Amino acid sequence: MILLLLQLQFCLSITATTCIQKERKALLQFKNSFYDDPSHRLASWNNGTDCCNWNEVGCNQTTGYVTIIDLRRDFQQVDFHILPLYNNYSTDSSLLELKYLNYLDLSGNHFNFTQIPSFLGSMVELTYLNLSNTIISGKVPPHLGNLTKLKAFDLSFNYQLQSNNGDVEWISHLSSLQFLGFTDMDFSKSLNLMQIRGGDDECFIQLGNLELLDISKNLFFKVVLTEAGFANLSRLETLVIDHNEHLSLDMGNLSYILQLYLRNNNFEGSMPIVLKNSHFLDTLDLEGNKFSGNIPIWVGNNLLNLQLLILRGNLFNGTIPSTLCKLTGLQILDLAHNQLEGDIPPNLSNFNVMTRKRSTDGYYYYCKYSNAEMCYHSEKYVVQNIKSSELNYSMKQLKTFLVKIDLSKNHLVGSIPSEVIMLKGLFGLNLSHNNLVGTIPAEIGEMKVLESLDLSFNKLSGPIPRSLSKLSSLGVLVLSHNNLSGEIPREGHLSTYNEASSFDDNPYLCGDPLPTKCVNENSPEPQLKDMNNVDEEEDKWEKWLVYIMIIVGFIVGFWGVVGSLILKKSWRYKYFKFVDETYYKVGATIWKSIEFLKGICSPK
Repeated sequence: MILLLLQLQFCLSITATTCIQKERKALLQFKNSFYDDPSHRLASWNNGTDCCNWNEVGCNQTTGYVTIIDLRRDFQQVDFHILPLYNNYSTDSSLLELKYLNYLDLSGNHFNFTQIPSFLGSMVELTYLNLSNTIISGKVPPHLGNLTKLKAFDLSFNYQLQSNNGDVEWISHLSSLQFLGFTDMDFSKSLNLMQIRGGDDECFIQLGNLELLDISKNLFFKVVLTEAGFANLSRLETLVIDHNEHLSLDMGNLSYILQLYLRNNNFEGSMPIVLKNSHFLDTLDLEGNKFSGNIPIWVGNNLLNLQLLILRGNLFNGTIPSTLCKLTGLQILDLAHNQLEGDIPPNLSNFNVMTRKRSTDGYYYYCKYSNAEMCYHSEKYVVQNIKSSELNYSMKQLKTFLVKIDLSKNHLVGSIPSEVIMLKGLFGLNLSHNNLVGTIPAEIGEMKVLESLDLSFNKLSGPIPRSLSKLSSLGVLVLSHNNLSGEIPREGHLSTYNEASSFDDNPYLCGDPLPTKCVNENSPEPQLKDMNNVDEEEDKWEKWLVYIMIIVGFIVGFWGVVGSLILKKSWRYKYFKFVDETYYKVGATIWKSIEFLKGICSPK
């Protein structure tokens, strides 16, 4: 009996997972919409095979209906080419045969500047729709408002896509939305969308389930963010409004928000005090604005859950508040390109996450959403000044989140705190372009996972610690423009490091890879012979300068007198008369003196 039931269950599972003939035909017709498949991603889409086993297709295991089409282009894979569509794709309604399709992802492919197909508004079972970066143009069809089951909707990076005569009221019908991405679009005419003030006519206000809102890089006109406008967005966890120069900041209560990105918006004044109550905030990115004044002490006292703090590229001044060291979970501290002064806080070891050396699998997973699809497409970029260049790390890449401190391009003074060696989980440390003095901590080699160290353009002195040779992961080392001395260590990992520019402008530094050789290989002192040669050359120039000055003085003095006597007769007459009179007077005086002495000396 049990065997019979197992056989029946197996047969039912075989039947259930076999795709529907009508849907297979629809998928093959949809395949013909692409005029090229350079990566052979659709090679398995063939007539006579089970479409539930095709690549990029998923079926309901019970009914066999197609529920998933995932043709997104993964930009991480260089051989994963786009799927270009024919111009007549917008009139191809083959996907309407997939009555139970709830997941459609065509992001990163090429729509050849066609419009969004009108039939998409009839696919009412969709819960996930991603058309980002697909090179579509024209107007956004308002009948997309029929997709009331949508939880994730992304039209980002379609810069030629515009709202339909400023009408975006249809968005308010998408009441199930949790993720909304409208990055890099033209909504300059959609004032009812952009003035998030509150009221019945504001479409965002009715999206009570919204968790992530991304409206960056839009052509906004005086966008206003107010407390009333966000009052009903009680579930909002991530707000991304970057690169909107005309944004007016008047935020209300954001006490439940987790991630806030307000990068490059020309905000001025002090840091918004409304953030003081955002106790759950784990990410705060205010890069590239004009915030000024001191960094508030409440950042360290109140925002204790912060794991990413980016304030670079502002006008903050004063000292770095020691309260920041209360942020024990901090993984990125970026205060670069400001006007900060004073010493680096000594209690850096309070950054507990930075002190722990862990495998990459153990690092903080940045995406907060339980829905994996939303995690994949919430790809805001964090610019990291790692390895002396700007690298972009998307949110999905931040599963192996970099741990770094960047305090470069400020006016910091004092020495590098010895506590820095306690940060054994640090991947990047950038203290360049400050006024730091003293020596590099001798035990810096204990920071085993350090990949980038930039201490250039300071006033550091003393030898380069030999412990640096222990850092096998160190890919970039920049110590140029300091007062370092002695021989450059060439043991271990540093034995193959040949970037001479990393040590430039340290006049007392010697050894490979610099052209200046040390006196002997065992001497950490500067090359004294070369310095003596320099002194000898300077002495030679000083002697020649004295000789030249004597000759010039003689010529000027001699011809100053003789030349005037030659040119003026009366001066010449008086001069020789004066010489003759002086001669006779001196001669008479000498003769009288001689006669006087003779009279004294002769015997009477």
